[in-house]
Amino acid sequence: MAGELSVDPSGTANYRVPIAVPPGVAGMQPDLAFLYSSRAGNGLLGVG
Repeated sequence: MAGELSVDPSGTANYRVPIAVPPGVAGMQPDLAFLYSSRAGNGLLGVG
Protein backbone atom coordinates (compact mmCIF):
# COMPACT_ATOMS: atom_id res chain seq x y z
CA MET A 1 0.00 0.00 0.00
CA ALA A 2 1.43 3.32 -1.03
CA GLY A 3 0.87 6.14 1.40
CA GLU A 4 2.10 9.57 2.48
CA LEU A 5 4.47 10.09 5.40
CA SER A 6 4.76 13.45 7.12
CA VAL A 7 6.35 14.74 10.31
CA ASP A 8 4.90 17.78 12.07
CA PRO A 9 6.95 20.44 13.92
CA SER A 10 6.55 18.59 17.25
CA GLY A 11 8.16 15.45 15.75
CA THR A 12 4.95 13.41 15.43
CA ALA A 13 5.04 11.00 12.48
CA ASN A 14 1.84 10.72 10.47
CA TYR A 15 1.11 8.18 7.74
CA ARG A 16 -1.95 8.32 5.46
CA VAL A 17 -3.09 5.47 3.19
CA PRO A 18 -5.91 6.52 0.85
CA ILE A 19 -8.82 4.11 0.24
CA ALA A 20 -10.10 4.25 -3.34
CA VAL A 21 -13.89 4.25 -3.62
CA PRO A 22 -16.03 4.62 -6.75
CA PRO A 23 -18.07 7.78 -7.33
CA GLY A 24 -21.63 7.66 -6.03
CA VAL A 25 -24.78 9.55 -6.88
CA ALA A 26 -24.23 12.78 -8.85
CA GLY A 27 -20.47 12.12 -8.95
CA MET A 28 -20.06 12.58 -5.18
CA GLN A 29 -16.98 10.73 -3.92
CA PRO A 30 -15.81 10.53 -0.29
CA ASP A 31 -12.17 11.06 0.67
CA LEU A 32 -11.45 7.98 2.82
CA ALA A 33 -8.10 6.99 4.30
CA PHE A 34 -6.43 4.99 7.05
CA LEU A 35 -4.45 7.39 9.24
CA TYR A 36 -1.61 6.59 11.65
CA SER A 37 -0.14 9.01 14.16
CA SER A 38 2.81 8.14 16.39
CA ARG A 39 1.27 10.40 19.03
CA ALA A 40 -2.17 8.70 19.11
CA GLY A 41 -3.05 5.92 21.53
CA ASN A 42 -4.81 2.64 20.84
CA GLY A 43 -7.76 2.77 18.43
CA LEU A 44 -10.16 0.50 16.56
CA LEU A 45 -7.44 -0.47 14.07
CA GLY A 46 -4.70 -0.96 16.65
CA VAL A 47 -1.94 1.17 18.13
CA GLY A 48 -1.60 4.68 16.70
